Amino acid sequence: MGLSNSFQGIRRIALDTNCFIYYIEGSPWSEQLGAIFSSIETGEISGVTSSITLLETLAQPIRQKKRHLADLYRQTVMQFPHLTLREVDTKIAYRSAELRADYPFLKSPDAIQLATGLIEEASAFLTNDVRIPDIEMQGLRIIRFEEL
Repeated sequence: MGLSNSFQGIRRIALDTNCFIYYIEGSPWSEQLGAIFSSIETGEISGVTSSITLLETLAQPIRQKKRHLADLYRQTVMQFPHLTLREVDTKIAYRSAELRADYPFLKSPDAIQLATGLIEEASAFLTNDVRIPDIEMQGLRIIRFEEL
């Protein structure tokens, strides 16, 4: 299965935490997410995510003492080919604050993920988070799972 038409013209995509959770743990979107991760792995497109993804993916497996799952998340987020794991630095923090000012409904983790995508020059942000509106944010197109 290849990429859907939603990805036409996209060379770099920012991935929300839920992309990793649904891809690794299985979901109705696993096949579509598999195509996206495969395209990133082969370099057809590149991916980026924030280091906050580590926090959000590791907390539950660590709490539940599921070491294998925690290791799988860590390896996927940190070592996946053509995927950049961007640390939260002052540039990201400032851009996140600007996003929160412009879009007061955004929670800090979401603003950090979006700011990471913007700073890393992604043209789209993939998420299944309904709290993030289906609008273009400062040039970053929001793509929802149902568009896959």
